[in-house]
Amino acid sequence: MKRTVIMITSLIMASMLSGCDVSTVSDVISGPGKAGPVMNALSFSAEKSGSEDESDDKLSAEDIPGLITEEAEYSGEDPASVNTADGSENTSSEAGGNASDVSGIMSGLTSSAADSGSGNYTGSGSSAETVTVSGKYIMYSTPDKAEVRIGVHTREADAATAQQANTQTVDNVIQALKDLGTDEKSIQTTGYNIWQEYNYETNEVRGYNVTTSLTIKDLDIADAGAVISEAIAAGANEMNGISYSCSDYDKVYEDALSAAVDAAYEKGVVLAEAAGRELGGVQTIVEGYQDMNARYSRSDVTMDAVEEKALGAAAASVMPGEAEIAAEVTVTYYLK
Repeated sequence: MKRTVIMITSLIMASMLSGCDVSTVSDVISGPGKAGPVMNALSFSAEKSGSEDESDDKLSAEDIPGLITEEAEYSGEDPASVNTADGSENTSSEAGGNASDVSGIMSGLTSSAADSGSGNYTGSGSSAETVTVSGKYIMYSTPDKAEVRIGVHTREADAATAQQANTQTVDNVIQALKDLGTDEKSIQTTGYNIWQEYNYETNEVRGYNVTTSLTIKDLDIADAGAVISEAIAAGANEMNGISYSCSDYDKVYEDALSAAVDAAYEKGVVLAEAAGRELGGVQTIVEGYQDMNARYSRSDVTMDAVEEKALGAAAASVMPGEAEIAAEVTVTYYLK
């Protein structure tokens, strides 16, 4: 019968939510000495309704003891002594115990639902109410290192001459940087390109171009301007940009990360107090997105701009400004 199945299913769910062992339900509905009273009572109730699908009546746990007695009388049995599955007799107290067990489980379902509230649940039957907040903190640091990218471009009538001229100029630039005190390990060739210049109207080759790109790394900010000026004086004719970095980036970021956690905690306290609760321990903490641009900030500087700044000055002026270093966290706290 549908209602019988629904009732049994409800009993099992009730036992799980109220913390009862599922075997308790098994004993109540199918254990030795107890199957007859409970199962017959459920079936008897369905028969009384006229149809197992039509009745709108609600069968509560409190109805079970009466149904056990009524069903026994209807079948001609002594309500105080019902037969068990193995042929022995159950006393009225045992029969009543069946109904009492069912009633207790149903009561457990009601009380468990009432106590659950709106908290999140972890584990088996235990509730854990939490609040999740985010924190962000921004710190600033002045870059103390620079990376300069320059180039040498030459154009000649034939490829061999263009290459020779380019190589000679690049050698002059490198030697000028070494004379300035730049470590040779900091000078790197990062690009070399040669291409034909073609006149499509006459179908003739007009010349050959060669470009060599150099990157000078790990420069102190104070030395960057002089490096640019000396490179230009030695023949560099392309300026491809400057990058700045903070040698203390990791330390500053860690400080910002710690401050972001503090900011999240303050938010959590405010929210907990507003809800009439207290902030508990940390359940989870997650680091947010880390913007690595602050580690290596880039400045696009053109050759014209460098020549204008260096005009009449001993060295080009380099102003790194400040780097913004931000940290974000998301923290989930328990509520007390």
